[in-house]
Amino acid sequence: MAWNIRVTRTLSPALEILANQVNVDVASSIVLDASAFPLNSDGERELIAGTPLKKSGNQYVPWIAATDLATTLAGILNFNEKVPDLLAHSDVAGAMWNHGQWFRPDRVVGYVGQEIKFKTGLPTCKFSFV
Repeated sequence: MAWNIRVTRTLSPALEILANQVNVDVASSIVLDASAFPLNSDGERELIAGTPLKKSGNQYVPWIAATDLATTLAGILNFNEKVPDLLAHSDVAGAMWNHGQWFRPDRVVGYVGQEIKFKTGLPTCKFSFV
């Protein structure tokens, strides 16, 4: 165990992205590619819950509506994930929802204006308010 090391962590509340808690246990285990993590407002590399994902090789990266219109949406990240750097050893295990979920559209990143792509990519999911 290391001595005299102090770690601080700032937590912000994660917004609930589901409108209904049915099927929350139906989440696929995935590996997120650390090289695709953007910087957040605190200068940390983070993907927030509600980020749409696509498959890239054996890993998952953010699906960006402006550039990935021809790429199939694979799922929605269900927890905030952070990495220390962009190196391959920093790839992180995560989970995504991609079947039978009821999402709040205002909490899914990039949903507005791309409703058809989300509904086509995740045909068993519902996007509406309670």
